[in-house]
Amino acid sequence: MMYQTTMSALMFLSIVLVIYEIIVFVKWNKYCQKIWSKYFQKWINSKPELKKINSKVRWRTNLQS
Repeated sequence: MMYQTTMSALMFLSIVLVIYEIIVFVKWNKYCQKIWSKYFQKWINSKPELKKINSKVRWRTNLQS
């Protein structure tokens, strides 16, 4: 009886831990994406040929949405 209770508790804790890890991963991913997009945008703006391509791509995406 004690063994089953312990195993049930461990399974419950492992499920809670997995859900917590998923939430943390998603939040961290969004945070990193914001930071990298900022630096990537600066890098694109420093290159004239890329800046021109980026403005065309942005214009097309704005039209589609």
